[in-house]
Amino acid sequence: MRNWLLIASIWLPLGSQAADCVRVDGDRIQAGHIARSVAGLEAIPPDTFIGFSPRPGVARWLTPAAIEAVGARFGLRLNVPAAVCVERQAEVLEAAAIRKAMEQSLAKAGHSNASLRVISYPQHSLPVGELEFPLTGLIGSPGKTGEMVWRGRLRLAGSQSIPVRVRVSVSVEVEELRAARAIDAGEMITANDLAMVVRRSVPRSGPASMKLSEAAGMQARRRIDAGQAVLPGMLTAPPEIRKGDSVLVTVAAGGASLGVHAKAETMARKGQPVVLTNPSSGKKFTARATGRGQAVIELEISSHEASTVGGPAVSDGTDASAGRAGRQETARGVGVGQNHR
Repeated sequence: MRNWLLIASIWLPLGSQAADCVRVDGDRIQAGHIARSVAGLEAIPPDTFIGFSPRPGVARWLTPAAIEAVGARFGLRLNVPAAVCVERQAEVLEAAAIRKAMEQSLAKAGHSNASLRVISYPQHSLPVGELEFPLTGLIGSPGKTGEMVWRGRLRLAGSQSIPVRVRVSVSVEVEELRAARAIDAGEMITANDLAMVVRRSVPRSGPASMKLSEAAGMQARRRIDAGQAVLPGMLTAPPEIRKGDSVLVTVAAGGASLGVHAKAETMARKGQPVVLTNPSSGKKFTARATGRGQAVIELEISSHEASTVGGPAVSDGTDASAGRAGRQETARGVGVGQNHR
């Protein structure tokens, strides 16, 4: 701990950089960085921590006593004749490097046909690092000048980073799904109701436009005007049963079952009740939707009645299959006891 405090206390910050300073490319000064300037220091591990690097634009001096104290930790008796100057390696950003980082971000988002112009960027020296410009850093709208601010970061060694603000003009080609005609709320959407439009736009990090194949067959949650962009939140999956559909109704009583066809009078999603009409008798009844064009009625049946049914399927017209009076009424509405072949 004493050595660390000693080293920290004898670093002397200077306002200007020296030409013969040792340049460090990270946030830590290691023995390997200054080994060429100090004879004998190469005998200790090159990754030995000496101290933290100064901030960019500032030079600091490691005194002979501080360097000799580091050698003493490894049993070395060093003779350091003079202080060693250390500065953080820095460079001025170049437009080409900024553009490359932005193009990588656009390509990662799937934008291959981009128009990009770097207008202005920081001109002062910054530490050596890796530039990144996520699409979430694009701020606001282009306005009349077509310029925007793109916020990025310069990632340094370790977990440090420096914010970088650049003014750019950028646009990309995007495909957008639009309504080819006005679509009312609740309407089922077909491929003829939609059109893919290509336009230039500011790249955004949000979800990509829906594909035509994804929207066709869906149901509109609300009215969509002609030419309006079709977004996922405007659509919902269609119900399994729609009004007017022909529905296969399975009537199940114990181990017996019977399938009949009926016409849907209401729409229903899976698990919801649906009102149906028996086309033969004209009577209405309620079943539970189980899938596309399918519903079920499950009748409770006692063990005595189950033995009366006496088989896995009922296809003739025995009243016993319907059970007691309440279940007989339901069964008659569906048509149990009639031949539906």
